[in-house]
Amino acid sequence: MKYVYTVLFLLIVTLTTLFAFQNSGAVQVSLLFNEITLPLSVLIVLIYFLGMLTGGVLLTLMNKLIRKVIKKTDNKTDSKNAVNGR
Repeated sequence: MKYVYTVLFLLIVTLTTLFAFQNSGAVQVSLLFNEITLPLSVLIVLIYFLGMLTGGVLLTLMNKLIRKVIKKTDNKTDSKNAVNGR
C-alpha cells in the first residue's frame, strides 16, 4: 500500500508541476481600483483555495443550523411526551 501512495504522490506532483509550467503566462486581475499581475497557475490555485474556504464555512454553518433545528425538535418531542405521561 505504501508503494501505491508513493506512486500517487509522485503523479500528483508531476501533474502539478506540468500545470504550473504550461500556465506560467501572466494575467492581470482587476478589483475595484486595484490591479495585480500574476501567473495564471497562481490565480487558479488561489481561486481553488478560496472555494475550499468558502465551501468549508458554508458546510459548518449548515451543520450548526441543522443541529439547532434537531435540538429544538427533540425538546418539543420531549415536552409532548412529558405531558402525555410517556
